[in-house]
Amino acid sequence: MKQTVLLLSGTSEGPILAQVLLDAGFDVLATVTRAEARVHLFGDLLQAMRVETRGFTEEGLQAFLTQGGAALVLDATHPYAVRITQIAASVCARLGVPYVCYQRPDWKPPAETTVYASGYAEAAALLPELGSRILLTLGAKQLKHFSATKIMQVFLAVNSMS
Repeated sequence: MKQTVLLLSGTSEGPILAQVLLDAGFDVLATVTRAEARVHLFGDLLQAMRVETRGFTEEGLQAFLTQGGAALVLDATHPYAVRITQIAASVCARLGVPYVCYQRPDWKPPAETTVYASGYAEAAALLPELGSRILLTLGAKQLKHFSATKIMQVFLAVNSMS
């Protein structure tokens, strides 16, 4: 009988790791937290494995593993998904279930063009010095730090007209 691996996923590494596990003879159950990620990430693998849209609380993961849901947990969640990583590590340690956390290799920025800031407020203050066309990639919760900048005010004014 094949062992089942619970693959906590949601990133582009998930399908790659799933394929490696399938090739090694494991059954794979992957979880993602957004419904569109099922097909977007695992579309080609949906015939070979199960992918569920669900998250786990500590109690939910403990019940799932206690009921034999998986023999091993592979955490390939997003680096910012700290809560589920803490839950999975804690529950697996408590139950004696093997736990592996995949960590992305560190990104190496181009040294000569990279500007560093100690936080969102400092980054917002630096924007006017960097130019008039800025690609800002962050979550919506952090936009508040940038709303006072001239660049963001122009952006918001233009977008409110359309």
